[in-house]
Amino acid sequence: MQRVRRSTAAASLPAAPTGGTPGYFANPNPGGGVPATVPGYEWFNSVQEELAAPIEGSGMTLDGTKYNQLFLAIKRIFIKTQTLTDTGTANTYTAANTPALTLADIKPGLTQQVLIANTNSGASTYSPDGLRQDPIYGLGLQALQGGELVAGATAILMSATIAGVNGGYPIYVLLECMGGRQQIPSGTQSQHAMAIGQARNRNPIINGRMDIAQRGSSFALQTLWKYGSLDRWAAIQATTAQGVLAQAAASLPNFSYCAKLGRNNGATSTGFIGMLQALETLDSIPLQGKTCTLSFYGKAGANYSGGATFGAMVWAGQGTDQAAGNYAAWTNGASAGVTNPTLTTAWQRFSYQVAIPALTTQLALIFSYTPQGAAGADDNIYITGVQLEPWPIASDFDHRPISLELEMCQRYFETGGLSLSVTTGTSNGIGGTFKATKRAVPAMVRTGQFISANETGSVFTGITVNQYGITNTTTAAGGIWTADAEL
Repeated sequence: MQRVRRSTAAASLPAAPTGGTPGYFANPNPGGGVPATVPGYEWFNSVQEELAAPIEGSGMTLDGTKYNQLFLAIKRIFIKTQTLTDTGTANTYTAANTPALTLADIKPGLTQQVLIANTNSGASTYSPDGLRQDPIYGLGLQALQGGELVAGATAILMSATIAGVNGGYPIYVLLECMGGRQQIPSGTQSQHAMAIGQARNRNPIINGRMDIAQRGSSFALQTLWKYGSLDRWAAIQATTAQGVLAQAAASLPNFSYCAKLGRNNGATSTGFIGMLQALETLDSIPLQGKTCTLSFYGKAGANYSGGATFGAMVWAGQGTDQAAGNYAAWTNGASAGVTNPTLTTAWQRFSYQVAIPALTTQLALIFSYTPQGAAGADDNIYITGVQLEPWPIASDFDHRPISLELEMCQRYFETGGLSLSVTTGTSNGIGGTFKATKRAVPAMVRTGQFISANETGSVFTGITVNQYGITNTTTAAGGIWTADAEL
């Protein structure tokens, strides 16, 4: 028979039932005509199934030779709330359950609560009781990147198998780790949380995808740092200049252009070749004291001769808007970090962390290599997707709208033209406004004319960061010009 359940709300157990009370065993009472309760098959089946249910539900197999299976089953069930001790290493985590799990126990929904011994630095795995190693993913269903698991904190991991994730093979999803960075999926609605990778205008490097070339698509290198071709990027070839900085097609998904930097075919000069972008003080100060991440795409030309000399360096100083070409003489200037990745003829994305000194007020990024021997037809390096982020991980490149990127470049350099022609008179003038407010009052140079040779006598006047004027004492004023406010 089925036993009648008693309420657990009572403060104490009720008195023993009197003989004959339905649902309970009772002692016989011959005088009262009450026989002894004799269990029937229904009762035996009920007890058997009630005891077997938690054993089988815990994943164990019933074994008639063992007499502690119910106790072990209860312990298994409570493993979900048991805090285990991690005995693995950083990025490779393991812990022992009591009783130990079997491979059959590793199924979707299994939850492990683990006290982490070592902070992770990248992709990680978890292997309970020395069983198979499954990768740990975040709530965004991507592999961990670093800092999600924190030493001394408790992590909650749930086994899962999700179509399209890890090739459909099992993973552990990190539900939470106190003090750890939490991975989230990219937001798609107005009230969703936003992942770092969705943030915009987080990259202080301007023209990092090499789309803007107001000065022209190619620039012959000089023996001093000079701006040419790609906006915001100065370039040099030491000793004897026999090379070029040019805008080239990238042949890379999501990027149209790249920087091409190197020697001309047949060149024999082996002087240092480099390209540089200097940040002004207003853009450098927000990075003070932060561990930042520099990332970029790079590859070598078919005849690249620089070998292991290729380097990417972040330079830090404590001056205010000092000249880019004189970075080595910046106030307290020094390298904040350098990397020498190995370039191949295939595109690769490189990233590394750089600690920005606390007193930094100016930063520069320098790519360089030292060629050897005589140059072949493609003794170049190719760079694009340059990004400097104010946190210690690399996220997807921030593709700003091209109109915004151009406006940012025009803060430092702009080209334009204006013309006025009159038939009489001895003096005339005209004025205009810049498309973008300049970093500082620009140096303006006339580079061409619209109407007649008389425009060669035009004089710039009244130049500010926002506007300019042109005067002429003959019959025309104006011309094609450049306005340069570069560092």
